[in-house]
Amino acid sequence: MKALTKLDLRQRYNLTVLIALAIAGYLLVLCFYLVTDRYAKEYTRHYWQEHAGIFAESAEYSVTLGAKAKSETIANSFAADRNVIKAAIYTKKHELLAVSGKNVGCTTSGRDFSRPNFSEADSHWCFYAPVYQDRPAGEFERQLVGSTVSPYLGYVELVISKAELTALMYQILIMSGLIVLVILVVIFAVVRRFSGNCTEPMVE
Repeated sequence: MKALTKLDLRQRYNLTVLIALAIAGYLLVLCFYLVTDRYAKEYTRHYWQEHAGIFAESAEYSVTLGAKAKSETIANSFAADRNVIKAAIYTKKHELLAVSGKNVGCTTSGRDFSRPNFSEADSHWCFYAPVYQDRPAGEFERQLVGSTVSPYLGYVELVISKAELTALMYQILIMSGLIVLVILVVIFAVVRRFSGNCTEPMVE
C-alpha cells in the first residue's frame, strides 16, 4: 500500500489498466482453451468410436470362422496407427481371439459389449464395438432390415492414446496465450500513451 501512495495519478491509472488487461487476457485464454478442449475431445471420441465400428465390421468373418490368423492380421492393421496402443478382438464369451499392441488395462466391469461404448483414463481411451453376423453397414440399411436382430458374435477393443491430443491442446494454449499477450501489450501501450489526457484534467 505504501508503494501505491508514492505513485502519481497517471501511474496509478496505468497500473489499474494493466491489471484489468491481465485479468481479461487470462479469462479470455482460459475460456478459449476450455471450449476448444471440450470440442476436441468430443470430436476425437466420436471419430475413434466410428473407427472401432469399422474395426468390428472388418473382423466379422474372422470371428464367425474363429480364424485366429486372420483376426491377428486385422488387429495388426488397426494397431499400425500411431495413436492406437492396443487392438483386440474377442468372442461373445469374452475369449481373446487376437491382440496387437501393448497390454493396457481398461475398465470392463459392467460393460454391455453388444453395443458401442467406451471408458476413459488419464492417458488413454478404451473403445468397444460389437461384432454382428451379416449386419448391414449403414444406418439406412439397418432401418430397411427392420427389427431383425443379427447374431451377436463378439466385440473389438481399441485403446487410443491421448498423448497427441494433449500435445496439440498444449500448442493451442501457448499460441493463443502469445496472441492475446501481444494484443494486450499493444492495447496497454496505446492506453499508456494517451493516459495523460484522462489524468491531467483530474490533477488540475
